[in-house]
Amino acid sequence: MQDRRLFRGCRAVFLSLVAASSSATASDWHGEVALGQWSYDAAGEVRDTTDQVDFTDLSSESDGQSYVRLGVMPPHRWWPDVLLERQGLAAGAAGQTDGLLLLPGSSGTASADFDLTAISITLPLVTDGVRLGVGVLVENVDGFVTRQEDGQSAQTDRYDETYPMALLRADIAPFGPISLRVETAYIASGSDRAIHARGSLLWPVIAPLGLEFGLQSRRYRFTTSNYAVDAEFRGGYMGLLLKF
Repeated sequence: MQDRRLFRGCRAVFLSLVAASSSATASDWHGEVALGQWSYDAAGEVRDTTDQVDFTDLSSESDGQSYVRLGVMPPHRWWPDVLLERQGLAAGAAGQTDGLLLLPGSSGTASADFDLTAISITLPLVTDGVRLGVGVLVENVDGFVTRQEDGQSAQTDRYDETYPMALLRADIAPFGPISLRVETAYIASGSDRAIHARGSLLWPVIAPLGLEFGLQSRRYRFTTSNYAVDAEFRGGYMGLLLKF
């Protein structure tokens, strides 16, 4: 319930900024809309701490996942830039239980299907040629983990967590014909942590319509009441870009 209220509040901030942009000139306000697909490789491992099952050989469950992004950059230096993003994530793994004395372990499979929704708010500290900002990225990971051991019924667990991450973003030539964006986000709590890194090339082909190309890595290491997870998802993405 708190996560939903948090994201409703973040969306309200985003919409208020968009509404405020209608009262300013087009040369003062900037924004972007992107839609594309992310193709990634998955690596890492998951351990079911309840039944002592190790899931290894983590791999992606599809050829790619779609993403959508909305962004607005206000004209005033001390007003934050806001980006709202949503993308999918799916992975699978083979499982093996520990044996007991002379008894062999059993095998099985596991899969996960998540929706990643994030809003980032960054304050631009440098705006001359490079738009360098620091802020926070609030990411919600919402989905299901399904596992099935041989000869047993499948079990599905819901996972819904929110990560508030410190964010650093740099847009090089942000309002030029071609711009480069580099960003990283990080949070750690004890042994749990999440680390994101991304680099993008934004290329308006026939302004304001264009293309974007990029690489990103998303790594998660956390422990719940049932699972210990250490996984990374890394790959390239490409999409259509409307930049104004």
